[in-house]
Amino acid sequence: MASGQVKQDTDKMRLIVKSDRKKFPNDHPFIVIEFKNISNNTIRLAEFDDYPGSCLDVLFFTSIIVHNEKGRFVAIKQGPGKIDIIEYPSRTTYIEVSKGKSCRRIINLNDYLRHGKSKLEPGLYRINVNYVNWYGGECIKGAFHSSELLLRVEK
Repeated sequence: MASGQVKQDTDKMRLIVKSDRKKFPNDHPFIVIEFKNISNNTIRLAEFDDYPGSCLDVLFFTSIIVHNEKGRFVAIKQGPGKIDIIEYPSRTTYIEVSKGKSCRRIINLNDYLRHGKSKLEPGLYRINVNYVNWYGGECIKGAFHSSELLLRVEK
């Protein structure tokens, strides 16, 4: 079944990217990704916690995109490709989130830098998070997009 044919559950979950601070030193630029259940029932998020190379701090189907003031992508955590799902269909686990509750992940953006960098350079960054999932049994499906978070990184 193609993604256009699967009922989206976007009325059941809100994806939020936030930070308790608006300014960070460049060696610790942390954000919080929150999967908030806004439905009247428990929801399930599909996860591949033993997928080779998976990072346990971010859900498998989550992508993080960070770009600088000039619009250049400086950090990206991509979601899985279709072949990744086909190769590991039996390794799916689920995270249950009760009505009104959230599942949160704390992310150090330096873990996803591109261009050989080890730290974000000082400046203003725009951060967007997406959770896109069309797979798994009895779990939330659809394309969820956070609001943009502006974050200043200092020396």
